[in-house]
Amino acid sequence: MGHRASQDFTEHRYHQPSDEYSPDMDFTGDAVIARFGFVLGSKAAWLPTLAGWVPGDEFEPARKKSQASSPIGSHLFDSLPSLHLVACEPLQYPPLARQTRISGVVSSM
Repeated sequence: MGHRASQDFTEHRYHQPSDEYSPDMDFTGDAVIARFGFVLGSKAAWLPTLAGWVPGDEFEPARKKSQASSPIGSHLFDSLPSLHLVACEPLQYPPLARQTRISGVVSSM
């Protein structure tokens, strides 16, 4: 979908009764973004150490502010002093499993 068509869709059909799927819609850009996100996340997950930030970069003030207000991070279990990490082993998949597409359904019991 070109810029003009995208703008027309947003202005006249987005969140309107005419906002329906059409077979001529092109989602190849979404596939590229999804693949990029998967590859980036996969590479980060397989790093030998956690990805970090560069001290003093332009994002440091915003990052520190976000970390101070977030329950996620090193202080996540501060209110649970009896909870201790006993062991942490990285999950290793055999090469074939890393190349296999896995699909299924998640259901709650």
